Amino acid sequence: MRIKIAVKLAVVLASCLLASGCWDRREINDVAFVLSMTVDLAEEGFRVGILVPLPGNMGGPSGGGGGSGGDQPYTFDSEVGKTLREAVEKMQNRSPRQLYFAHRRVILLGERLAERGIRDFLDSAVRMPENRLTTHLVVTKGEAYRTLNKDIKMERFSAEAIRELVQSDATIPVTVKDVLYQINTVGSDVRIPYMEVKDSKYQFTGIVIMSDGRMVGVAKGDVESGLRYLCGKFVPYSETLTVEDSVTSVKVMRGSRQVRPVISGDRIRFDVRIKSRGVIMEVINQGHSRIDEAKAGAALEAKIRSDVEKTLRYLQDHKSDAAGFGQVLNRFDPLNWETTWSKQWYSVFPQVEFHVSVDAEVDKAGMLWGNVAEQGD
Repeated sequence: MRIKIAVKLAVVLASCLLASGCWDRREINDVAFVLSMTVDLAEEGFRVGILVPLPGNMGGPSGGGGGSGGDQPYTFDSEVGKTLREAVEKMQNRSPRQLYFAHRRVILLGERLAERGIRDFLDSAVRMPENRLTTHLVVTKGEAYRTLNKDIKMERFSAEAIRELVQSDATIPVTVKDVLYQINTVGSDVRIPYMEVKDSKYQFTGIVIMSDGRMVGVAKGDVESGLRYLCGKFVPYSETLTVEDSVTSVKVMRGSRQVRPVISGDRIRFDVRIKSRGVIMEVINQGHSRIDEAKAGAALEAKIRSDVEKTLRYLQDHKSDAAGFGQVLNRFDPLNWETTWSKQWYSVFPQVEFHVSVDAEVDKAGMLWGNVAEQGD
């Protein structure tokens, strides 16, 4: 009898625990969702900026919930602190809503901060449980908080415009997770997209390359094109080639690399094989002759080889292994890597040799003559 009473009592107590509700609930009306954050170097430490949407101003011209004030669908705030956390706490103390950082799409880093080093920022990033490792990182020309606080015409939020751009073919996207791996791995340096504001529009103009966590240069133009093949994460891009008397635009849709180390005594050489495939998008040809696919492919091969060799020289001159050759060497000869090369990689890398070979194909050379004129006959 006593056992039955004890069991019933335990069931009642357990039911009370399950019916206690969500003890740490947070009403949505009490939360401010941060879409994007900026981090700049300041005299007192760091300047942190946040962009928060205002739901009351997002109902369009005919309505909306009201209550947020002003005309903009967002508000921007920034604060300076000796640490990132101190700056965030200052903004939290004057915000009527709880700042929530788990929905950030992109984090912008100022150029001066990148030049000093991003390890302090990453330390803060991994300690906050709301930080998502899939958030994109971008380095801006000048101060990041001024870049984010822009009125963008084609998107409601500047953060949304930057996220759409960074996920397009305009640059090589990088997330917090990528940077954490690269900065903690000897033989693989960090690279982050570089963005400027031109004519009140965002534009990715290069790739920041780092050495030991510090920005040492910006790969632009041909050097950036070569980096698209070397970094192991190919992103399509366009080339304009001159083939005999024709000028043609080629969309390079596919690209891959194979890297094989060759060790001979103290000498290290990397054989880099590039495979690429492009599609002709336009031909300007005043002679009205059909462009030759083989010659177009050869022109593309020469351009890619030139770009890749420029990129390799650029990386060696800046002592930045942003393409991860050290990790290739680690997998090839882990014993010597651990005992010798990893300890002096920044001295060894500028001395290594490279041999680059390219195999490129170009399709759709005769869309007008082959597919329309000849079939019409």
